Amino acid sequence: MPAVSGIPYYHCYRKGNPDRVPFGPDGSPQPCSCPEIKSEAIEAEVWNTICQLIKDPDFLIQELRRRNADNSQTKEILERELQLCQARLKAIPDEQRRLVEGYRKGLYADFMMREDMELIQKEQGELEKRKVELERQLTQRFLTQKQEAHIKSLAKKINIELPFTQSWFVALKGI
Repeated sequence: MPAVSGIPYYHCYRKGNPDRVPFGPDGSPQPCSCPEIKSEAIEAEVWNTICQLIKDPDFLIQELRRRNADNSQTKEILERELQLCQARLKAIPDEQRRLVEGYRKGLYADFMMREDMELIQKEQGELEKRKVELERQLTQRFLTQKQEAHIKSLAKKINIELPFTQSWFVALKGI
């Protein structure tokens, strides 16, 4: 959690992680538009939500099922990002071909062509990794009975220690 002038802030998981940069409608990477938030503004709400999920694991299971339903916004977002990723990957060979043609025609110096090709190949590698991750997320969306039982068991164990855990969380926050 970064701090600005001694005040702790939370930021989006995408910030600073090139593998999680969102893509725009044209398939190009977009900067994260999520603002940073002061920790004091959300920690109480986060803790209350955690407590609710621990006390009522069926709520968590229902929410996971809802998010994983075929018509869920989560699924649609993953599928849209996968489509954009695939479209960009499909366009890269043409871009490389145009770059080589420009080099052959003398429009690019040797070092410029090499630099641009390296950037394209780096982008391609990052997109391939992201594509694999998105496909994995889409195929592993559904909870098994065993996972549901594990969630309930874990919530029951944590619920017993909830008062201690809450005081530990508050103490940890002060560090």
